[in-house]
Amino acid sequence: MTPSIAAAGVVPAGGRVREEPGAELLRGIADGVNAELEVGRFLTEHASFVHAAPLAGALEYRAPRSVPATIAILQGYVPNEGDAFRFTVDQVQQFFQRALARTAGGGDVPPESGGPVELMVQEPPPLVGEMMGGYPRVRAHAGRRTAELHLCAVARHRGRCLRAGRVPML
Repeated sequence: MTPSIAAAGVVPAGGRVREEPGAELLRGIADGVNAELEVGRFLTEHASFVHAAPLAGALEYRAPRSVPATIAILQGYVPNEGDAFRFTVDQVQQFFQRALARTAGGGDVPPESGGPVELMVQEPPPLVGEMMGGYPRVRAHAGRRTAELHLCAVARHRGRCLRAGRVPML
């Protein structure tokens, strides 16, 4: 395997274009341990969280009499099908395409049964659920993975929290 290097933002977060380790060059380099490196190290070395790209290493700049600055992170490959944002946008587009096709064909549109807050906590009508496809199942799975990540961090770290304000959005 040959490692690849990509500028931050070129490769979707948590995803790699090829099936090999990838290095991410960081932007906005600052003195000290990068938050992504700190979280990656914890998940790889202490928590063994298998649903995140394992940390393989990092490249630091060390100036004399200065705190080292992380400039790149090397992560292992985790098979994936893209990122959650792009998937959600695609699913919303498909939902509206199905809805437009249904109304253009003379199909019924379910009546509203409350305001946005009330609708948010209700099961969707069967027709709306059908037009949503498998998205609710995938969304629930992503929520479970996020909960597992947080439980892993809490259970394995036992009160020693990552430094406040240093945890990136995962």
